[in-house]
Order: sequence, then structure tokens, then C-alpha cells
Amino acid sequence: MAFKVPEKYRLKTGPMRSDESYGNNGQFIVNNIKIKSNILCQASDGFEWEHVSASIINRCPTWNEMCFIKDLFWDDEDCIIQYHPPKGLR
Repeated sequence: MAFKVPEKYRLKTGPMRSDESYGNNGQFIVNNIKIKSNILCQASDGFEWEHVSASIINRCPTWNEMCFIKDLFWDDEDCIIQYHPPKGLR
């Protein structure tokens, strides 16, 4: 299993900035020709968890956008889980 961050999308200015010294932790603005929106991702790998959250300012990411994000942060053969909270917590 190989968790990695796409350095070219790392947020390097502003209050949530980070650099490569933060390892796999930081915020990333993903904009790519394959997707039509900017996706804000927050990544971390502490406490034995690898985690990426993805959001778009005016809607939820589509399934294809989430697949694109999965492929950016993990290898093709990695099994990744997406949790859906109970309606009372949304």
C-alpha cells in the first residue's frame, strides 16, 4: 500500500499552507483537465490512519471526482473506504 500526496497541488501560501517537510499532511487544491472543478483536499497520515477529505465549494464531489482523488493519493491496487455518516450527523 502506498499513500502519497500530489505535491504539485499542495497549498503553499495562506494560513493552511504547508511544504514537503509536513510529509503526507496538508491541504491541496486539485484542478486537473480531467475534472471540471477545484477540489479542496485535506490529507493526513497520523495515528495509523491515512485520510483524505475532499470538498467542492458549492456541491458534493461526484463519484468520478472521488475516484480521481483516490487515484492521486493511493496506488491502483489499494482498497480505500468511503464512510457515509448517519443522516442525523450530516
